[in-house]
Amino acid sequence: MIFLSATQDVAVDGWSLTMLREENLGLTFTCNMVGQLTGIIISSNVIILLNSVTFCNNYIFTEP
Repeated sequence: MIFLSATQDVAVDGWSLTMLREENLGLTFTCNMVGQLTGIIISSNVIILLNSVTFCNNYIFTEP
């Protein structure tokens, strides 16, 4: 998990250097943290929803 997190951090840093203008490079950390927190919030909600029997029965599984 630590290896994947470090790899993602390096990839996002390199990607932000190529996408942001020089005067906006100070926003790199902000963009990285917003992206990570958004991913954590979305993924944790998805995990909670997929563990809910009611949600799965209503929206994922269909009765034959």
